[in-house]
Amino acid sequence: METHDIIQLLAYLVLLTACTPVLGGFMAKVLTGEPTALTSWLAPLERCIYRAAGCDPLTEMRWTTYAGALLAFNGCGLVAVLALQLAQGILPLNPQHLPGVPWGLALNTAVSFMTNTNWQAYSGEATLSYLTQMLGLTVQNFVSAATGIAVLLAVARGFVRRGLATVGNFWADAVRAVIYVLLPLSVVLALVLLAQGVVQTLSPYVTATTAASNGSVNAMHDSLSPLAGLVAQVNLLLGEVVFGGAGAGLYGMLMFVLLTVFMAGLMVGRTPERASHSSRRAG
Repeated sequence: METHDIIQLLAYLVLLTACTPVLGGFMAKVLTGEPTALTSWLAPLERCIYRAAGCDPLTEMRWTTYAGALLAFNGCGLVAVLALQLAQGILPLNPQHLPGVPWGLALNTAVSFMTNTNWQAYSGEATLSYLTQMLGLTVQNFVSAATGIAVLLAVARGFVRRGLATVGNFWADAVRAVIYVLLPLSVVLALVLLAQGVVQTLSPYVTATTAASNGSVNAMHDSLSPLAGLVAQVNLLLGEVVFGGAGAGLYGMLMFVLLTVFMAGLMVGRTPERASHSSRRAG
């Protein structure tokens, strides 16, 4: 590892550590419904979304209702992204006149972005139209990340709410994650990218690169050494249990901790329990 690589890694860790109490405290207030500096600006939008969706953010859900709402929401997103890809040849914002995406690739891409995996098995803007990228993939980048945050919140509430049968409201968690956390962050980061000269227009596709030749992706998986590629693949197969995925990384690690505690209890002959509920079969 070169010196500049070490400096970049240390700078990232320092920045992440410095932002954690600030952003974490802000997210805690937002996701529990407490007022913040953005409330006066974004609360009307939040209320409009609830009215349009016909849901009450104050209604608590059991875990089964919460999971059903999550699956239904993401199922609709899957169908929408799949339909956009298949029909993009007859839809607007397609200056390159790209045809519809083949069924297999379209389904793979829709599932990938719905699950917050974002695996792109196609050649960038030579496959998807601007409409598909903006209305399909970009929207999923927000709502799939919000789903990950919502799942993390439900898991956390399941640990701390003893004696209660509810884990929150999925619609409130997802909406607040998008409009108070992800959208403001995207505006700030978009300004940073603009300052760095990132190219993005609605004109027909042309070959372009940045002056520093950094590109959008540092390296493709097939360019890695066998050992490095194996590490990346194992991480993917384990559900990306690292910091990074919005909610997905942390709740994945929590699930592994929970499984470890239960398995260790079984190995020493103790009946695993959580929140006073035993795993021993009744009767």
